[in-house]
Amino acid sequence: MQRRSHAQRAVAAQSLATDEQSSRPSLVTLVDELTSLSCEVEIPSVGKVVCRAMGGEDGVGACVVLTRAFAGSPEEIGITDATKYVDKMRENVPRGILYIAALYPSDPALRPPNRDCRVIGTVALSLHQDTLQQIPTLPPPPHSAYLSNMAVDQKFRRMGVAKALLALCDQAVAVAGLSDVYLHVRQGDAPAATLYGAAGYAEVARDSFLSAQLKKVRPRVLMRKSVSLLYAQGSADNC
Repeated sequence: MQRRSHAQRAVAAQSLATDEQSSRPSLVTLVDELTSLSCEVEIPSVGKVVCRAMGGEDGVGACVVLTRAFAGSPEEIGITDATKYVDKMRENVPRGILYIAALYPSDPALRPPNRDCRVIGTVALSLHQDTLQQIPTLPPPPHSAYLSNMAVDQKFRRMGVAKALLALCDQAVAVAGLSDVYLHVRQGDAPAATLYGAAGYAEVARDSFLSAQLKKVRPRVLMRKSVSLLYAQGSADNC
């Protein structure tokens, strides 16, 4: 990915923060940049995975991945609500964007009817307060990016798909001119914490048992990654 100057990053961040008419050309450019990003990973004997912005034909697949990934958990979501959420994210670019992992399988039997790829992963990136879901505890600071709804089809986990989606989000945060990206992970979810830690996220705060009980949520950990620092050092993961 082409590295942006400090001035370019500032213009992008200002475009997200305002609705003034003068910012519209910058917003159009930002939409184009966010939706053109991609990241690829090859899974031996399975096929190529391309992580990219959700397209018009990806909505149903994204909803299926979300509903299956969170089924039986406190974050469980039905297909109707998933569809509303996906549509909202689609309409709110560049203030938020839903990226998907599309598998182009070696085995044609893995392809959906009339398609050459299938959605096997999702991740949502909020770049403005307007696209944040309700956060009962440990909200991220204003003017920062927030990552949520990381989901990978169970059959394709531990194959580098989540890592590629996270790397794509790093690029998007940098393009949007924001410095930090935050996420939540449930306390005790060691695999998720390990994934995010390996990607450069560090714990910032954690729910106390009492605060979580009062809000009727499972205790979580707020994690942060400084994307601007990584790009300044030239050490960010590129796809």
